Amino acid sequence: MLNFKVLVKYTGGEIDGAIEIGGYAKLVSPASILIFDMGGIRWVATLNDAAIAAEKAKPTAKGADLLAKYGADTDPAALAAYQLVAEGRAEAVWDQMAESIEDEFISSAYAKIARDEGFHSTIGARKLETLAGSDDEQARILGLVAEMRKDLFEVSCLNTTTTDESRQLVADAYGW
Repeated sequence: MLNFKVLVKYTGGEIDGAIEIGGYAKLVSPASILIFDMGGIRWVATLNDAAIAAEKAKPTAKGADLLAKYGADTDPAALAAYQLVAEGRAEAVWDQMAESIEDEFISSAYAKIARDEGFHSTIGARKLETLAGSDDEQARILGLVAEMRKDLFEVSCLNTTTTDESRQLVADAYGW
């Protein structure tokens, strides 16, 4: 039996309740329709445009927001470094989730995402091989990578709970 909290938002208010059900929920196309199937009882929830817009407007920290900080739109080395670091980091995270999930279907889906992120990281690495020819450019890129790692860790901290111990672990790993 699944135990989860259902939060239903609609124009004019909010209903918040906790229920236990056996079943599943899936998002279907168009993306504004959610179907809950609970032992033969089917609920269909429709999200209106205002609800979808409100969800999109929620502030969430995204690593991709860092692309502008590093000028990746005009600096091919910054873009390649971001691909290498951020996508490689994403590969490690998705791979760890795949290993820790007991459900075989979800685990294999996460493993597939991890492989895709690893492929993106490899693209960045190969591009850097062609761009980091001089010692000065290599030093500049290594500086970008060090700063990106710190920024990406901070993004993670904004989306989760952080502890002094986790900060110390990362600082020790990267020599901060």
